[in-house]
Amino acid sequence: MKNGTSITTARWTLRGVLLVLLVAAVLPSLAIQAVLAHHWLMDRRQEQAYANMEVARAVGVIFANHAADIARAEAGLTEAIRYTGIGSKTELDALLTRQVETYPAVTDFLLVDPDGTVIASSSRVPPDIQVSDRPYLAEALRAGPDGWVLSDLVISRVDNRPAVIIAKPVYLDGRPVAVLLATLDLNRLREDVVTVQRAQNSSILLFDRNGNIVFRDPHVDLTYEQRSMYMGEQLAASLAGEESSEVVVSPLSGEERLVARAPVKGLGWVVGVGVGTKDIDQRVWSTIKGALLVNAAIIAGCAAVVLVGARAVRRDAASLAGHMEAAAYNQPLAPGTMHTRDFEKLAVAFTRSIERREQAEAALRESEARYSSLFHNNHVAMLLIDPASGMIVDANPAAVEFYGYSREQLCSMPMTRINTLDKAEILGRMESASRQDEHSFRFQHRLSSGEIRQVLVYSGPIHIEGRQLLYSIVHDISDQVRAEQALRDSEIRFRTVADTMPQLVWAARPDGYHEYFNKQWYEFTGRREGETDGEMWMRLLHPDDYRRTLERWTYSLRTGEPYEIEYRFRRASDGQYRWFLGRALPVRESDGRIKMWLGTCTEIHEQVEQRARLAEVTEELRRSNEDLQQFAYVASHDLREPLRMVSGFMGLLKDRYGPELNDEAREFVTFAAEGAARMDELLAGLLEYSRVSTRGKAPSPVGMGEALQRALANLRRTIDETGAAVSAGELPTVLGDLTQMTQLLQNLIANAIRFGPRDGAPRIEIAAAPKDGMIAFRVSDNGIGIPPEHRDRVFVMFQRLHTRAQYEGTGIGLAVCKKIVERHGGQIWVEDSPLGGTT
Repeated sequence: MKNGTSITTARWTLRGVLLVLLVAAVLPSLAIQAVLAHHWLMDRRQEQAYANMEVARAVGVIFANHAADIARAEAGLTEAIRYTGIGSKTELDALLTRQVETYPAVTDFLLVDPDGTVIASSSRVPPDIQVSDRPYLAEALRAGPDGWVLSDLVISRVDNRPAVIIAKPVYLDGRPVAVLLATLDLNRLREDVVTVQRAQNSSILLFDRNGNIVFRDPHVDLTYEQRSMYMGEQLAASLAGEESSEVVVSPLSGEERLVARAPVKGLGWVVGVGVGTKDIDQRVWSTIKGALLVNAAIIAGCAAVVLVGARAVRRDAASLAGHMEAAAYNQPLAPGTMHTRDFEKLAVAFTRSIERREQAEAALRESEARYSSLFHNNHVAMLLIDPASGMIVDANPAAVEFYGYSREQLCSMPMTRINTLDKAEILGRMESASRQDEHSFRFQHRLSSGEIRQVLVYSGPIHIEGRQLLYSIVHDISDQVRAEQALRDSEIRFRTVADTMPQLVWAARPDGYHEYFNKQWYEFTGRREGETDGEMWMRLLHPDDYRRTLERWTYSLRTGEPYEIEYRFRRASDGQYRWFLGRALPVRESDGRIKMWLGTCTEIHEQVEQRARLAEVTEELRRSNEDLQQFAYVASHDLREPLRMVSGFMGLLKDRYGPELNDEAREFVTFAAEGAARMDELLAGLLEYSRVSTRGKAPSPVGMGEALQRALANLRRTIDETGAAVSAGELPTVLGDLTQMTQLLQNLIANAIRFGPRDGAPRIEIAAAPKDGMIAFRVSDNGIGIPPEHRDRVFVMFQRLHTRAQYEGTGIGLAVCKKIVERHGGQIWVEDSPLGGTT
């Protein structure tokens, strides 16, 4: 020291001071970021736990419905077996095979006796298969007529694969005589489960009551031992009915996973949904990694600046001190001792650091801008709400447009101004959304105009700038609610109309499940509402009608064709089975898919009984008619032989002893011979009448022109003798018997000639023309005619309008004509003729 001057030196160098200041500034920031990252990670795990639990509950509902649907199918099948009885194995195998085709959720049906021996199966099962040691068999036998049992995981004795069975007892006469076993198709369950929205890389496991894995998605091949590796205290608690969430280490992969478990209500099983914590953490760290990199770059830059800058400042300070000391003692300055470029570098480093920070801030602003863009440019109304106060924090333009308030007005009002519920209820719903107990809500929201709109709100927690808010996505469902109300009104009208109809009215789902019956059904059957839903209505059928009803209904369900059948239902008031006509039509969607079936049952008991009585009377008349025809044929055929003998011997008597007889005796012989001849004519006519039925041929095409020519040839001598004129137009071809058609025309023409005009030759015209879908043949003459009051009598056997002295004949000809016409499905009658006689 010069001139005795003393100087005290500092303990800290400039570099040390700057480093201490840098560390003091950086450490709190890093600590805060670490705490925030930890809380963010925990929040994300909590959110994932909530999401896993929702998926577990949803899968539990899907599986419960899956099992219940199969149990209902088994109920219908057991009813079919109960009504048809346990018959031959072939018939039962066919029945079970058809049911497997109807219910794709089942891979196989087995019917076993109470001892566990297979009675029938939808697949080929070894005859020595036994299931007597299976717990589900004993449980099913104790379940009662309406009960069913879901087995735990078992190894199938048919194909040695893991299987799950639904067992349903079959009761006859009040006791179980068999058990129906349905093997579940777990792949079918997988098709339903994969539709549940869940986190990426998540897994779903279904545990039975013993803690064995029954089902896993994604699928992993597991041994039977591996299926029981998950059993622990938490799983045991879930099997006891408790929901739980925890972080566990997978015994299969050794991976740490966040798992939620929910019991399946009513079945005692558990659904587990797990996501690897590594996946959750990676998604969180990928989000904050950019911010950490920016902070690291800033810290590194600052450290570099401190180190370099401190050295430069120290040199420059030393140089400056040297200059100052030289100046104090008038010493010359040492050239080149200042380092102004170091200060430039320090400035550049600070500038670059600031630029990096600005870039990070710009990235943050860009992220916020994207969120803001999603919020403000969304076409769906969206709100941000403070759950503590119930105040609206922000609203997007779609919300402004929907509610009719300005954004400033919305952001200054509580939800009680919009939601019609009271404040306590609103805050309660907000708290539920914050805890994620519920995600969707139906509210009535009031617009600025005072109009009340029905809305569906999706709400959940969101963290913005350190605040926990609620997002609300608001969907206007007023039109949907009105449509639902219109549908309910329509259903009420339908039920009102159905309940006033005299018929029994019912409705069924596309799969055939009966879900509605009208009031008349319940009054007729005496059952309470709901007791005959599903397949239970078939219990009321007459046992003889059960099988064909089931087959016809199954056919309509499979093909979509209208359903129609006659069957009997038991009436509750007197226990009588009454006949009904059942009809159903499918109601289809616009794309052709069947939406539902609507059916009616119309009572036709009296009609069926009348039909049966009519059939009995018809059969009795048919037999009587056949007996009468046979008698007429036999009588006419057998009686003619004695008559020929009488006629022959009368002729011999007259020829040999005629000269010896007196006049009175000869007259008696003549009368006897004539009587025998008339009797022979009557018997010949009766024989001809009976042959219409006994010798008629099957219908074939007959040309009526040919039949007419044959008839005229047979009558040629009579026509020539009487000078009759017969004319005919073009005659068509019909289905009939050529011989009988010829006989018909021959009798009609002969009758017209016999009863021709008293003066002049007979004139006969024959014509044909269409009439009422048939052919009308007209045979007109110019004869003496038939009075209207006698026109029906002429077709009756042995009925004559004139004496034998006036006109010959037996009175059978027109009766034969009528029988021929009626045998061919036609009718015959008499009209006035344009020629002056009869047609």
